[in-house]
Amino acid sequence: MNRLDPRQKMRRVVYIHDLIPLDYPEYQRPETFRQFTDYLTELADAPVFIIANSEDTEKRVKSYAKLHNWSLMGTEIAIPRLRLHSASSAPLSESLSLFLHDPSPYFVILGTIEPRKNHMLLLQIWRELSQLQAAPRLCIVGKRGWENENVFDMLERCLPLKGCVFEFSGLTDFEVQTLLQDAKALLFPSFAEGLGIPVLEAAALNVPCILSDIPVFREIAPPGTVFLSPLDGIGWKREILALADDIGERRYVS
Repeated sequence: MNRLDPRQKMRRVVYIHDLIPLDYPEYQRPETFRQFTDYLTELADAPVFIIANSEDTEKRVKSYAKLHNWSLMGTEIAIPRLRLHSASSAPLSESLSLFLHDPSPYFVILGTIEPRKNHMLLLQIWRELSQLQAAPRLCIVGKRGWENENVFDMLERCLPLKGCVFEFSGLTDFEVQTLLQDAKALLFPSFAEGLGIPVLEAAALNVPCILSDIPVFREIAPPGTVFLSPLDGIGWKREILALADDIGERRYVS
């Protein structure tokens, strides 16, 4: 900013998606906290107007600004909204076609495989569900991120998950939309989110959601969403089985 605004007179309007690197550094790479702090310090060395993507983000930004004596001109909340537009059709990959050809129910978690997304909760649940005679499937959509070796080990080496947990990355918009629209639900057990674009995508497609009970999801979730603690494995399993099969839970506990 010093190069662009050496006299610190430029009116700065900045869109901030989240403060996760500061609020939850344990879910980031070690160097991210300092990089993000330096960025915000340089950003706010002159009066700045902040646009936040949610009430939760705005609250966090105001608290940070007060703590660090920012010259804050004001804030505004601009929550993104999605309207349903069918993605341009294209041939599906062979692996995805095979997955969709199977009529058994499935659930989707969509996003980078990183610690705060809490994939481990679902993998542990599916390890138990794999004992069912007809277990629902879990579809993990997203590239592999960082500092998540335990999850990767589960995906690669946990034999009970083979055949009921599937991992896809590099899908086209059409493939993601096709996969999501036939899912029993979008699962989103995150510990922290700045917004949650997959929730907006699921809402646009009228796909049910089971979400972590965190403030930002309360802002954007569609009607009928089930909210659960990201630590409540029993509750997540119960809701998954209830959607997968009306008698799924009874069959599991009998």
